[in-house]
Amino acid sequence: MKETIHKRIGDEDAETRNIIDEAMDKHCLVCHASCGQCHVSRPDYADGGFLAAHRFVKQPSMDTTCASCHGGRVYGEYTGAKDDYEADVHYENEEMVCMDCHKSTEMHASASMVTTRLDLIEQPTCESCHPATTKENTENRSHAIHRNKVACQVCHSQTSKSCFSCHVGTDKKNLPYFKCKETRIVFKIGLHPAKTERRPYDYVVVRHPPVAPQTFDTYVKNGLADFDDLPTWKPSFPHNIKRITRQNQKCNNCHGNKSIFLNKADLAAWETLANVGVVIPENRIPKRIEEGKE
Repeated sequence: MKETIHKRIGDEDAETRNIIDEAMDKHCLVCHASCGQCHVSRPDYADGGFLAAHRFVKQPSMDTTCASCHGGRVYGEYTGAKDDYEADVHYENEEMVCMDCHKSTEMHASASMVTTRLDLIEQPTCESCHPATTKENTENRSHAIHRNKVACQVCHSQTSKSCFSCHVGTDKKNLPYFKCKETRIVFKIGLHPAKTERRPYDYVVVRHPPVAPQTFDTYVKNGLADFDDLPTWKPSFPHNIKRITRQNQKCNNCHGNKSIFLNKADLAAWETLANVGVVIPENRIPKRIEEGKE
């Protein structure tokens, strides 16, 4: 997380970087847990509390630990705790918990030489459990057509929560707070701004994180001077997977449906430059398919 914010600050401004690092320690990083906050108690962010007296719990409860920090978006999406989307098929049909996909090898990885979470080689992929989808001779015609071009979530995820314009500061008692201007349940497809060998897709689901140029203004004005160096609509992997979704029920629910593709009208004026590589120009929106030609 700090690596990402540092890119928006600029390489030469060490003083601003130190100020924002202190602000992040006070606000952003309180959710990042130590060993004990997963295996002995709930995270500090959720006011702590032992899981099983002083005993070490090898696999903690998803509802007690994971949800304490990831309850705002991921947990609600996965379990269908909110009415905005149905529960993920892995939870609803198979009763899978977070640790079924997010193994200890990922959670305990050193992450050396990794600049973003998407570069972590231990991170799970859909293909790990569904290898048939990657075969060139797959019998599933949709998988064959979209293979390596469209991320799985584009066809198989539902709407998810995006957050906009978060501002952090301290109140009169010097207690840290944050204010998020808006949250919105949306489904948007964007261009992949930084394709890799493991993620070669042209089209991905994108979600808006709450960062804004003024996020740290309480601590330092214009601290994110290089804000436009990174997009604000980022590749997302929503935890609300369904085999059948609105967009894959019919080809033309996606093809020719401009409303689900990220365009300039979806952007605030201050983030236009940041998302040049993510916004889909009209000539790259898949064309509507004539009836009988699917």
